[in-house]
Amino acid sequence: MSLDLYCGSLSKYYSRQFETPQARVAREKGLEYRLVYEGEPVDWPDSDDAGRRVDDFQSRIQEKNAAVTSWEDDNPNYFAEQLFDYSLNGLLLACAYHYRPELTRPASSLNGLSGDPAYDEAVDREYYFGPLAISEAHLYVPADVDALLMCKDPMGWDIVVTTTSNLRYALDWSRKNIWNGETDVDLWFKEGPHREPA
Repeated sequence: MSLDLYCGSLSKYYSRQFETPQARVAREKGLEYRLVYEGEPVDWPDSDDAGRRVDDFQSRIQEKNAAVTSWEDDNPNYFAEQLFDYSLNGLLLACAYHYRPELTRPASSLNGLSGDPAYDEAVDREYYFGPLAISEAHLYVPADVDALLMCKDPMGWDIVVTTTSNLRYALDWSRKNIWNGETDVDLWFKEGPHREPA
């Protein structure tokens, strides 16, 4: 399975007004690109409707946690990339096994997370809510507060939302505990994604 990453305006995302990684590669190579859905296609809203839905989404987040203030959603720049789900699985397993040094780590994350004792027992053993849960969130909203919320996204789908402050914490924790201090989290946050819209 794929792991789709998107950084930018939610209105642009939910109205599909951005170029997917596959479409970008097709354009760069002069190939025709067509998105094919399995089953019924999603009825994505137009730009105006997406903007209204995102405004409502921000209000619902603030109802759950007033410290998460609203953000501007009209920046035209965005970044979209596609990885594989085993990339995220590797990070989640590394987080989980940090708390379970008595267990033998799997040689690969290609087999997924199901049945892995360090991951499966994270909630019961009370080490899930931290870097593990933050890394597994669906959406990171810009805020300098710690928050982890379950809510409906602008399409009505159940998602886990956290903040960029929590993301920074999880990445810095990973830098210290997983990556041997060999990454520059501050630089990542300073520079951010670089891809310009087509």
